[in-house]
Amino acid sequence: MNHEINIRLAEMRDADALVRFNQAMARETEALELDFEVLTSGVENLLKQRESGFYVIAEAVEAREAVGSLMVTYE
Repeated sequence: MNHEINIRLAEMRDADALVRFNQAMARETEALELDFEVLTSGVENLLKQRESGFYVIAEAVEAREAVGSLMVTYE
């Protein structure tokens, strides 16, 4: 099994994975269920507006799937 990870800037094609990751983190850390449509809108807006921030994706090279993410916002 290859455990190689590729780190890259997120793109619109990553929106579904980012929404799932955000839902899972809110559920685990705050016991919150975030609204799917509201969350999707927020993720897509950040992906479109790089001046507000950006997401980074950790992608399993062999499986070609997102396995983690990081959101950076500017203050």
